[in-house]
Amino acid sequence: MKQSAKNISLVSLTNLINLGLGVLLFLAVAIKLPKEEFGIYSLLTLLLVSISKIIDFGSNSTFVSEYIGKGKSYLNELINFKIVAFVFTAFLSILILYYLNEIENLSIFTNFILGLFFYGINYLLFALFQKDERFVLASLLNFFPALIKGIFGALILTNHFNVNLETAFQIFSLSIGASIILLPLKLNELKTFKLNFKINKFLSRFFLAGISQTINESWNTISNQILKIISTLSDLGTFSLASKLSNVFSVVSYSIYTVILTSNAKRKRDDLSYNLKESLILGIFVLILATIGSLISPFFFNLFFGDKFNESILIFSILLFAQAFSSIHKFLDNYFFIEEKSKTLLSFTLGKLVLFVILSLFLTINFGITGLAAADLISSIILTAVTFLYILNKSQR
Repeated sequence: MKQSAKNISLVSLTNLINLGLGVLLFLAVAIKLPKEEFGIYSLLTLLLVSISKIIDFGSNSTFVSEYIGKGKSYLNELINFKIVAFVFTAFLSILILYYLNEIENLSIFTNFILGLFFYGINYLLFALFQKDERFVLASLLNFFPALIKGIFGALILTNHFNVNLETAFQIFSLSIGASIILLPLKLNELKTFKLNFKINKFLSRFFLAGISQTINESWNTISNQILKIISTLSDLGTFSLASKLSNVFSVVSYSIYTVILTSNAKRKRDDLSYNLKESLILGIFVLILATIGSLISPFFFNLFFGDKFNESILIFSILLFAQAFSSIHKFLDNYFFIEEKSKTLLSFTLGKLVLFVILSLFLTINFGITGLAAADLISSIILTAVTFLYILNKSQR
């Protein structure tokens, strides 16, 4: 537990710095763009990140778990999978942007595809550093892109760079390419790669878990897409700001997940049980952070936005707790990767998705964007409780 806490602290510190730099750009765009255009910008960035997760699709967790827990390396399969996944996501993104969101801007399409490509490289390098337990280097993969975002954010806020919807998205999508700076550290390892597309056996190990992971990590995108369809662009901008800022818990949970996946893989290798107590302690910590965040949120919004986004304050507080419970569930998820219970994980995730969609449609129609945030919170609490009780029951047998 002490070693895990040390690693989590180091990774969290690096990731929080990355978050702060990234939020600087986000705040600058929120201040400078009209609320309607800001809503579209937020939706585009969420779509890019969530669609890019298909390039991971659980392959990283399986690669790391197999390497640490069983001493098996699926590096060639991992890279081949990511190439196939990139081609698929490029095609999928065109369909979603053009047909679902009626976007016809060629620059946005081009930057979206390039962003997917750079995210693919980022995810590959992350898996390689994670299996070596080089957690700081894994976090630095996102530091250099965040630094670029922070620089542009500062330039925009000080009126040294004029931004519109197109240029704002270009900065966001291309900045992730800066993670390539760490590629030379893994060139010798990557030289063994052979393009053969033999991924069926590897894919079968995480396919169901990958569906679950992709859904869970696309939650904010699903929320914003629902709002785009049934509400106004102004509401989308209001909700998007609260949704993005509440994502601090995605960074916290990502840090925790990065570390405890490897520690629990070792426990599995040594025939020890899953450390549920560790997850419970970390969960309480995340909920305390959510409480603190909700208390200081009014001061934060007034400081940066005046009264432009007053409606976002309540939404932000609700989503903080929704993100907190989602974060707890995220690092409980690694139990299913370690124990290879993909079908159970998928059934839980699909259950949450169905519940969320039903609640969001009903509550949004009746209570607006507050109802949408409440739907997220309710479904997150229920899934986290069900998952925790399931693991507790299995651990006591």
